[in-house]
Amino acid sequence: MLNNNLLALYAPTSLSGAGYLLFVRDKNLMAQQFDPERLRLTGDPAVVAEGVMSFPDEGGPTGYSAFSASASGHLTYLPGTPAVTEMGWFDRAGKSLGVVGSPGQYSELWQSPDGKRVTFGRADVKGLADIWLLDLARGQ
Repeated sequence: MLNNNLLALYAPTSLSGAGYLLFVRDKNLMAQQFDPERLRLTGDPAVVAEGVMSFPDEGGPTGYSAFSASASGHLTYLPGTPAVTEMGWFDRAGKSLGVVGSPGQYSELWQSPDGKRVTFGRADVKGLADIWLLDLARGQ
């Protein structure tokens, strides 16, 4: 059983439906193998990324964690706490492949199922947030 009350997300790894359940535990993004036909977790959870942004920090009945995965296998997450950050591309080893967009205060990152677009909240200097849509292929 998962000891976490924040967002969990199923990410298939093939057309057969086998995949991973992604969730945050103590601000670490975890992945655990999941069999959707038997509705069973298998193996031990593994840390995918440390220090994932979560609200509220201590968990709670309406918690939120800033990560998303597309059906095409792309994973996005925001590190740390709300602050000026940059969105970027990383390979599976965590090596930076480049920056996407300009620095800002981002939240609530969601990737489209095809991995070509991402929506996010972005706060202005007064802390007021708007919802943005970024076309990743064109950078607009």
